[in-house]
Amino acid sequence: SNEAGAKPGTVAPPPVVPDVTDVQTFPTPVGESSTIVNVTFKISESAALKVFIYDLKGNLVSSVENVAGVPGGTNSFTWDAAGAAPGVYTYVIKNAAGGGLNAPRGTIIVKK
Repeated sequence: SNEAGAKPGTVAPPPVVPDVTDVQTFPTPVGESSTIVNVTFKISESAALKVFIYDLKGNLVSSVENVAGVPGGTNSFTWDAAGAAPGVYTYVIKNAAGGGLNAPRGTIIVKK
Protein backbone atom coordinates (compact mmCIF):
# COMPACT_ATOMS: atom_id res chain seq x y z
CA SER A 1 0.00 0.00 0.00
CA ASN A 2 1.03 3.60 -0.50
CA GLU A 3 2.10 5.87 2.31
CA ALA A 4 0.72 9.41 2.24
CA GLY A 5 2.99 11.52 0.08
CA ALA A 6 4.63 8.56 -1.68
CA LYS A 7 4.67 8.51 -5.47
CA PRO A 8 2.01 6.28 -7.02
CA GLY A 9 3.31 2.76 -7.49
CA THR A 10 6.01 3.10 -4.83
CA VAL A 11 6.15 1.84 -1.30
CA ALA A 12 7.65 4.05 1.39
CA PRO A 13 10.68 2.54 3.10
CA PRO A 14 10.13 1.26 6.63
CA PRO A 15 10.93 3.81 9.34
CA VAL A 16 14.41 3.72 10.82
CA VAL A 17 14.43 2.14 14.29
CA PRO A 18 16.96 4.02 16.43
CA ASP A 19 19.40 2.09 18.61
CA VAL A 20 20.13 3.27 22.14
CA THR A 21 23.53 2.13 23.45
CA ASP A 22 26.15 2.97 26.08
CA VAL A 23 23.54 3.66 28.77
CA GLN A 24 25.18 4.80 32.01
CA THR A 25 23.53 5.78 35.29
CA PHE A 26 25.24 8.04 37.83
CA PRO A 27 25.26 8.06 40.77
CA THR A 28 24.06 4.66 41.83
CA PRO A 29 23.08 4.18 44.51
CA VAL A 30 21.37 7.56 44.75
CA GLY A 31 20.03 9.26 47.86
CA GLU A 32 23.06 9.28 50.14
CA SER A 33 24.31 12.73 49.09
CA SER A 34 22.01 13.62 46.18
CA THR A 35 18.61 12.53 44.87
CA ILE A 36 19.31 13.51 41.25
CA VAL A 37 20.04 10.60 38.90
CA ASN A 38 21.74 11.39 35.60
CA VAL A 39 21.43 8.88 32.75
CA THR A 40 23.56 9.28 29.64
CA PHE A 41 23.10 7.29 26.45
CA LYS A 42 23.94 7.28 22.76
CA ILE A 43 21.23 7.12 20.11
CA SER A 44 21.89 6.24 16.47
CA GLU A 45 19.21 8.52 14.97
CA SER A 46 17.32 11.62 16.04
CA ALA A 47 14.10 10.69 17.86
CA ALA A 48 11.49 11.94 20.30
CA LEU A 49 11.78 9.87 23.47
CA LYS A 50 9.90 9.14 26.67
CA VAL A 51 11.45 7.53 29.73
CA PHE A 52 9.40 5.41 32.14
CA ILE A 53 10.63 4.45 35.62
CA TYR A 54 9.15 1.35 37.31
CA ASP A 55 9.52 -0.35 40.68
CA LEU A 56 10.35 -4.06 40.74
CA LYS A 57 6.64 -4.95 40.87
CA GLY A 58 6.17 -3.27 37.49
CA ASN A 59 4.32 -0.22 38.84
CA LEU A 60 4.99 3.04 36.99
CA VAL A 61 6.70 5.36 39.47
CA SER A 62 7.61 8.31 37.27
CA SER A 63 8.12 9.36 33.68
CA VAL A 64 10.25 11.88 31.84
CA GLU A 65 7.78 12.78 29.12
CA ASN A 66 9.32 15.38 26.92
CA VAL A 67 12.74 14.18 25.91
CA ALA A 68 11.72 15.42 22.47
CA GLY A 69 13.83 15.94 19.39
CA VAL A 70 16.83 14.10 20.81
CA PRO A 71 19.58 14.37 18.20
CA GLY A 72 21.69 11.40 17.21
CA GLY A 73 24.76 11.02 19.42
CA THR A 74 25.28 11.30 23.18
CA ASN A 75 22.35 12.62 25.24
CA SER A 76 21.13 12.54 28.83
CA PHE A 77 18.12 12.93 31.09
CA THR A 78 17.74 13.41 34.84
CA TRP A 79 15.32 12.00 37.40
CA ASP A 80 14.82 13.37 40.90
CA ALA A 81 14.41 10.36 43.19
CA ALA A 82 13.56 12.49 46.24
CA GLY A 83 10.03 11.05 46.51
CA ALA A 84 11.06 7.47 45.78
CA ALA A 85 11.19 4.86 48.53
CA PRO A 86 14.47 2.98 49.02
CA GLY A 87 14.72 0.11 46.56
CA VAL A 88 15.62 -0.92 43.04
CA TYR A 89 13.98 0.70 40.03
CA THR A 90 14.23 0.08 36.30
CA TYR A 91 13.83 2.58 33.52
CA VAL A 92 12.83 2.07 29.92
CA ILE A 93 13.55 4.52 27.10
CA LYS A 94 10.76 4.46 24.51
CA ASN A 95 10.05 6.14 21.19
CA ALA A 96 7.48 8.90 21.86
CA ALA A 97 6.19 8.60 18.29
CA GLY A 98 5.14 5.02 19.01
CA GLY A 99 7.62 3.41 16.65
CA GLY A 100 10.23 0.89 17.60
CA LEU A 101 13.35 1.60 19.60
CA ASN A 102 16.16 -0.78 20.43
CA ALA A 103 17.04 0.21 24.00
CA PRO A 104 18.30 -1.74 27.00
CA ARG A 105 16.63 -1.38 30.40
CA GLY A 106 18.58 0.45 33.07
CA THR A 107 18.68 0.11 36.84
CA ILE A 108 18.60 2.75 39.59
CA ILE A 109 19.24 1.90 43.24
CA VAL A 110 17.77 4.33 45.79
CA LYS A 111 19.12 4.41 49.37
CA LYS A 112 18.18 6.88 52.08
